[in-house]
Amino acid sequence: MYSSLMKLILNITACNSTWKTVVCTMFICLSLSATGQNKTVTGSVSAESGEKLTGVSVQLKGTQTGSFTDQAGNFSMAVPTGSQTLVFSFIGFQSKEVVVTGASPMNVVLQPISKTMDDLVVIGYGSVKRSDLTGSVGTIKGVDLNRQKSASFLEAMQGKVAGVQITSQSGEPGAGVSISIRGNNSLNASSQPLYVIDGIQLDPSSRELAISSYQSDRSSYNPLASINPADIESIEVLKDASATAIYGSRGANGVIMIKTKGGRSGTTKVDYDGSAGISTMNRRIDVLDGKKYVDYMFWRNPADSAFGKGALVDQRYTEPRYRDDLKQYDWQDEVYRTGTFHSHNIGISGGNEKVVYSAGAGYYKQDGMVKNNTYERFSARGKVDVNTGKRFKYGVNLDYSFSNAVGLIGQTGPNSFTGVPSLAVVTRPILVARAGESLASFMPPDNLLLYTDKRVYFDRILGEIYGEYEIATGLRLQVTTGLSRTNSKGNEFYGKNTDWGFQFKGFAVASSAQSINYFERNLLTYDKEINPNHRLNFLAGFEINGANFETFRVQNNNFADESTGFHDISKGTQPQIPTSYFEESSLASYLGRVNYTMFDKYLFTASIRADGSSKFGTNNKFGYFPSAAFAWKLKEEKFLKDVNSISNLKLRMSYGATGNDRIPAYSGSPRMGSSSFPSNDLLVFGLAPISPSNPDLKWETTVQGNIGVDVEFLNGRVQLTGDIYSKKTRDMLLEVAIPSQSGYNRQWQNIGTLKNRGYELALSTINLRTKQFTWTTSLNLSANRNTILDLGSRSYLDVFIDGGWHYNAGRVAPGKPIGSMYGFVADGIYQMSDFNWQNNNDPAIPEYARDYSLRSGVVVFNGTFSRPGDIKFKDINGDGVVDTDNDRAFIGSSNPKYFGGITNTFTFKTASAGTIDLSFLLTYSIGGEIYNAGNYWLSGIQGAFNMSDRNWDNAWLNENKQSDRYANPNSSTLDFVSSYNVESASYMRLNNLTLGYALPSALQSRMKMQGFRFFITAQNLHVWSKYTGYDPEVASNNPLLQSYDRINGPRPFSLLFGINASF
Repeated sequence: MYSSLMKLILNITACNSTWKTVVCTMFICLSLSATGQNKTVTGSVSAESGEKLTGVSVQLKGTQTGSFTDQAGNFSMAVPTGSQTLVFSFIGFQSKEVVVTGASPMNVVLQPISKTMDDLVVIGYGSVKRSDLTGSVGTIKGVDLNRQKSASFLEAMQGKVAGVQITSQSGEPGAGVSISIRGNNSLNASSQPLYVIDGIQLDPSSRELAISSYQSDRSSYNPLASINPADIESIEVLKDASATAIYGSRGANGVIMIKTKGGRSGTTKVDYDGSAGISTMNRRIDVLDGKKYVDYMFWRNPADSAFGKGALVDQRYTEPRYRDDLKQYDWQDEVYRTGTFHSHNIGISGGNEKVVYSAGAGYYKQDGMVKNNTYERFSARGKVDVNTGKRFKYGVNLDYSFSNAVGLIGQTGPNSFTGVPSLAVVTRPILVARAGESLASFMPPDNLLLYTDKRVYFDRILGEIYGEYEIATGLRLQVTTGLSRTNSKGNEFYGKNTDWGFQFKGFAVASSAQSINYFERNLLTYDKEINPNHRLNFLAGFEINGANFETFRVQNNNFADESTGFHDISKGTQPQIPTSYFEESSLASYLGRVNYTMFDKYLFTASIRADGSSKFGTNNKFGYFPSAAFAWKLKEEKFLKDVNSISNLKLRMSYGATGNDRIPAYSGSPRMGSSSFPSNDLLVFGLAPISPSNPDLKWETTVQGNIGVDVEFLNGRVQLTGDIYSKKTRDMLLEVAIPSQSGYNRQWQNIGTLKNRGYELALSTINLRTKQFTWTTSLNLSANRNTILDLGSRSYLDVFIDGGWHYNAGRVAPGKPIGSMYGFVADGIYQMSDFNWQNNNDPAIPEYARDYSLRSGVVVFNGTFSRPGDIKFKDINGDGVVDTDNDRAFIGSSNPKYFGGITNTFTFKTASAGTIDLSFLLTYSIGGEIYNAGNYWLSGIQGAFNMSDRNWDNAWLNENKQSDRYANPNSSTLDFVSSYNVESASYMRLNNLTLGYALPSALQSRMKMQGFRFFITAQNLHVWSKYTGYDPEVASNNPLLQSYDRINGPRPFSLLFGINASF
């Protein structure tokens, strides 16, 4: 049966029409019918003041069945007939058990004493009460997530979960996001977490996106941006081994569990959430205007009649007497604009004791700050759950989304040294060519916007069908099958009037990428209360995952006719060799978990997973990942039972192993690739070996220990969670160069060990609570220390950032963290006092240095002549000469010492006037450094490029204008990677400010509505930082050196208005 259903989903996803896919699947869902012996219980939950409570956990006692109240405080759920008990729990209130009677609806009032330990938490392959958790898990409810109003749910998570560091790569729509949970765990394999959406495991990769243009940057796109945040009911972040080991080889970097909105029994309910707003630049980089730029150029070449090498094509614009007529451009104004965006989401849910359903659709469109950049997303979802009442239930879940990105979004990322954001800053502010210059060398940045057409289409389908049969009381078998399919197409055209298209006389690219991930899972669960003092729960299962991925790319150059762009790629007269790629992999897994509770205060958990992967060598196909955990509810002990100031106290300990298999599919096998060689004056193409087999290639394994505490004081008004952890990753997967005598160049090997250790604190407080006013605060603080312990036979690995501009600024070495910067140590500026006067006519002295020579005892750089105004580098080994081999050092780290977020929420409510809510979110990062590669270009070293006001106004120019911090713009020492360009990464950001107003309940009832709220939200209001670039949150395309900035696109200030309505 399930194989047939699996084939049905595959056939549906093959439909040519998006709407056929959605309609066909929803028809299947809604045509399912059954009879049952359950009943529907509805009701509402409120505080003593009458305030309806949103997000209250409602759980059927003794089971894992649960729900939450909606924005109007209402709930609806199916429960078996007979005597049943529901448990209600909510932050800031005492949990309450209520016996279900014949009367409906139920009106439940909670007392103002918190017991959040009873909240329902989604974990791997199940859910538990928070009070029974033995692992480290962070939670975000959909209500809090949606308050951010971000295009990506990852951005909305920022600052809300301890131990989770999220950084956006730019401010443009659809931009990539870097996320790490408890540090970086790998050198070459991915350090991104596993995502599980309603049980479907996703391992998203930028390879899913069809981006293959010249100097493109895949990491600037975010494949997860296609997931609509409005569809999410809750997110759980699994962090320690006890929580993640059940996912084995995919759990080493943490797991993000996403539960989407589902159906509830009761009257059909319709929700609408809409907003619209604008976005503008929040910060500029001040560069020279036209007049100051001409002054700067004449200073560089005082003997010339005009600046630069040779004469100007149009000299009148730069001769001093004509400067007032100078036509000048502020390229940041020319490139950026006020962006707009709007979002609309509608959901419907309902059902009865037999069938519950939910469906929804959403649309989001953003016109970005960079002109001609647009991002739009459409999403649709549907869920149906059927309970036959005969020990059997089943369900169908489908989620579809597509996104379309138009413009140079990919080129706003960190790998784009000729991208729009950087060109808008470094391009000269006057359009005057120097003699001998090529046309492309002074093309204005907006040519990239005017003569480029780039579109990236991406869609994703998630689908699953499950069936569950109760074999005996408490013993259930669940079989689930499903898939995730992605499809992407990229079309690009760059005209000859652009920096990129000029050398090819215009070129076009067409590319595509497809992936299919499918699974079948069989789970046997048993839940038994042996007696009031002992409860046992176990899970055993078998799972198969398969994946295939393929790409195709074609390019044509030399377009005499550019009118049709990529729509007619055959107009190019220089076709390039097409490329394609295909890979297939599979994973077979056995898994098991046991939970045992003794006296409701001693909790034991043990799990194991065995994964067999096709990616590894023949000697190591299987990896084994066990874990064990213990939790002790100290509050239930006699010595604390009567301590009223402590509401809850639980100690947690865990230890276990997880793995990482995120490498190419055939890394353990011998590989061939296309190659060429000369023969009889011809270039002959063929195949050549690329990499030898490695039968011993095996899993990258992370072993983690965790000690945590959960405590509540003052009847729940103060809640604190703390964790201390230590992780060691061994057998790190790395593709390394091997001796050429072998006939190969590179091979995947297991090399080295690294360690992460740190601590996390999460604090929630109810600062003030009266009948009408409530003020709550939540904050979190995280600290992680990352250290490379060994690299096998290697003493270090250099880190390269693609695309030039101080590309070799990083190094990985034992004893240092991943993300370390490596270069010369700036030790001030050479001053006049460091030199002696020389004979100006001495031919032995180069022309540029005839006036001065270094005094005895002043450090010499690499044995060359230095000049006043050059950067002075530190002589580390003390031999008097600074050289590359002996005098470079570690000059900074991408890793902050501490990071986190602070949220404050104020609520004022009266029955007659309605409810006003105000909240703000601060995010912060303390410590760490940024390598500001953009500062290299803005320091004057690149001839006709522009300079920053800061660097020019403070530069060392001559004996009458000296500086001990800013170098001479002509200094050749600017070319070297050094701490001169290292800046502090510390910041605090006012990330979000929201003011909302909800109509009084009585008025809502007269309007036949369950809820109606207006709100206004401002995002990225202000950043407190000393960083001189656009933004101190920097994420490069290389995880080994994240805080490397080549003038990333700025993050915008956004202002939006919206409504939430329920009918």
